[in-house]
Amino acid sequence: MHAVAGEPLHQGFFTHAQGAPDDVAVVGPTTRWTYGQLREQALSVSGALAVAGVRVGDRVAVVGPTGLDTVIASLGILAAGGVCVPIDTADPAEPVLEHTGVRMALFTGDGPPNWLPALTVAEALRIGARASGVTPVRSAPGDPAFLGSVDESGYAVVTHAAAHDAVVELTARLGVHGDDRIGVFSAVGAAAPILMMLVALTAGAGIVVADDAPRRNPERGMNGFALAVRHREAVAALDTAVPS
Repeated sequence: MHAVAGEPLHQGFFTHAQGAPDDVAVVGPTTRWTYGQLREQALSVSGALAVAGVRVGDRVAVVGPTGLDTVIASLGILAAGGVCVPIDTADPAEPVLEHTGVRMALFTGDGPPNWLPALTVAEALRIGARASGVTPVRSAPGDPAFLGSVDESGYAVVTHAAAHDAVVELTARLGVHGDDRIGVFSAVGAAAPILMMLVALTAGAGIVVADDAPRRNPERGMNGFALAVRHREAVAALDTAVPS
């Protein structure tokens, strides 16, 4: 595991991507990306956000179904020093976008954004591909990383330190290791997939996206994570980690 106290929430992923770029980071029905490839995509989004005028501390929403685009967008926002604002697609997005004070939004999937200023993740990747020299921002422990419990009535600001502690707790509780495959799915609001994504990527594990069911390396068989999902222990850990 590459989590080090005091490091930004996203640093564990970038550390692993630098040291083991050929490890598998994302698996899906038609997708198999290495850590090195995912790093390039995340930094492209980070570069696009900079071109769009996003600065350190700005809030950037991620709107749409949870999947590969969610992973890329969230890492790109964090790498840019932004604050990730995950929007649950079960709720109307526009009121939440307005009251959370987002600077812009990244929309996942193929549909055009219905709120401005915004980009689709695909558009951000095309814009960011032309950027050069992009490196991850080293956010301070007290800087906000993402907003949790986001709805029309309010939200909670989660710092890099608090989110880092949640990742460490979840990794230990669920017994995550580098050869695991972890499903990124919305189990308890929109913040849950972000934390589970960082749990996997900080541990050097792989993420299963789209319609691939959460699973482990079959050679290791059923273990803590699969049982935790079944018994909703992961939900309890998230409730503890993310203020409401």
